[in-house]
Amino acid sequence: MKHVPRFYCRDVVDGASATLSPEQQHHLLAVLRRGVGDELLLFNEKIGEWRATILAANKKTVTIKIMAQGKPAPLAAAKTILYFGLLEKSRLDLLIPKAVELAASDLVPVISDFTDRKADEWQRQKEKWQKVVVAAVEQSGRLTMPRVHDATAMIPALTQQSLPMVYGDAQGGAEFYQTIKPLAGADVALLVGPPGGFSDGERAQFRRLPNMHGVHLGANILRSETAAMAMLAGLVFLRKL
Repeated sequence: MKHVPRFYCRDVVDGASATLSPEQQHHLLAVLRRGVGDELLLFNEKIGEWRATILAANKKTVTIKIMAQGKPAPLAAAKTILYFGLLEKSRLDLLIPKAVELAASDLVPVISDFTDRKADEWQRQKEKWQKVVVAAVEQSGRLTMPRVHDATAMIPALTQQSLPMVYGDAQGGAEFYQTIKPLAGADVALLVGPPGGFSDGERAQFRRLPNMHGVHLGANILRSETAAMAMLAGLVFLRKL
């Protein structure tokens, strides 16, 4: 059975044709080698997912007909804002798609005392990371598109955040599930630091913020991307109970 490709498309209308971006059209025709009569799925967060078929195609353009709705528009769900210490590219290649799969609503890279990357590294690659996010949404079956934020200094960003903020700390803290369980039904923010964790000065500032909750994630020291996935997966699990 041929795989049915799935594309995020902002203008999906019942009974009307839809337009893919030039990049999506290239991927559909040249990479996936689809043609007239083949099916695809189009979706966005406003109207859900729709089945479509290719009516006409040439080397550069494709005409698509919307056929029937497959999934309804998603209900409003609690947000999960992920703040993460800016990492090197190879580690972001793992973190970002997995965060999308695990329902992160916002991705916010932060610069802390021990971060050895610069904000402009992220800014130069931001468009690339947005494309990674779109691909992960299309692959995972999600209907909502996470927001990719600019890199920012950590402490000012956290000071402006009013949501409950749960952060992993290798130096200890409360048990993760006991802390996150009463917060799981509402919007929540998660924070993982860079390699090396948080400085003593940053921990002192965390303690002055009433919405900050330090937690431990087990006996082993986790890499930043592993800690992020562990917390996201735990929150997803609790929200399904």
